[in-house]
Amino acid sequence: MGFGSYILGGAEIKSLYEKNVNNPDFTWETANNTDIGFDASLLNNHISVTFDYFYNKRTNILITRGNSIPESSGITDKLPPVNLGKVDNKGWEFKVGYNGNAGDVHYTMLA
Repeated sequence: MGFGSYILGGAEIKSLYEKNVNNPDFTWETANNTDIGFDASLLNNHISVTFDYFYNKRTNILITRGNSIPESSGITDKLPPVNLGKVDNKGWEFKVGYNGNAGDVHYTMLA
């Protein structure tokens, strides 16, 4: 709420006005995640292979819209956040490893 005043008939009139517009339709952000993986060991556990694919889709992210209300409305602050944001992340990971022994020393190489 904002406080203000104006002159009417030579008298100062105190007033209240709305500074912010509330959004009663806020919702939770939604996340849909998919992760598919594959692991394998070959040649008596000397060679290992790992593959992962992921897809992350987020919707209903709170964002603030640009001002699209005229100043004559009396609303001087930003518009309220709305659930319009969207983000997609996807990718994959691939790893190959080799396990071996050199005498009493055990080693692992990854690529």
